[in-house]
Amino acid sequence: MRYLRNFGVFAGAWMAAMLVFTIAYGVKNASLAVLYFSVPAIVLGVVGALMTAGEKLYKADRRISWIWIIMLLGLDQAIKIYLFGLDWQTISIPIIDPVFYFDPSHNTAGSYLWVLLGLENVKTLPHVLFVSVLAFLLFEYWRFYTTKRPISFWGKGFVQLFLVGALANVVDNIFHGGSLDYITIRPFYTFDLKDMFITMAELFVLIEVIDQKLYKTSKDIKGFNWQFIKSDVRSWFIKNK
Repeated sequence: MRYLRNFGVFAGAWMAAMLVFTIAYGVKNASLAVLYFSVPAIVLGVVGALMTAGEKLYKADRRISWIWIIMLLGLDQAIKIYLFGLDWQTISIPIIDPVFYFDPSHNTAGSYLWVLLGLENVKTLPHVLFVSVLAFLLFEYWRFYTTKRPISFWGKGFVQLFLVGALANVVDNIFHGGSLDYITIRPFYTFDLKDMFITMAELFVLIEVIDQKLYKTSKDIKGFNWQFIKSDVRSWFIKNK
């Protein structure tokens, strides 16, 4: 049942997000909607079931697996470096016509968040600082959370995937002047591997919320503050002496 539940959570979250996009964009073409609702939902559902199997094989702890982060970051950057070496502006390959395309585009807005907020002209330095601070705070909150709740595969998976996505975003903006996105879901948006990592991080945290019943009881995980951050950061150096 757990496999089926997680399949449903991953698939259902995608379908809920697409419903919002469909309404926001006013899509009325049913054939398009069937494709962008169903295909990614099935893929994500299968991923959710596979990750559930991985949960049984992997024992989570508080240590960050930097080797995995570096490997995933390297994969993300290798794809972009390869594409930058091509005449990528002319590439448009149907994956599942007429919705899914391999269609590279250079997003210089820094983040889809800025596009949504109408802040496409945010400079590189403020963006990098914002992403770095956000990643640091989420990492520290996860460290705090693990002092209150059991360390789980889903919680650790969330922080690792988010860190990969954040690091890739920083590298993109510093070295490439923005993100080279390449998978398009028409008529909505184009994304890349790091966006997939962040989406997976969101789904992982959703499973964690369900498993830990955080929607019912979360009083015990309050109290995250600057004092905890200072103490935790200090502990890194004490342990490494």
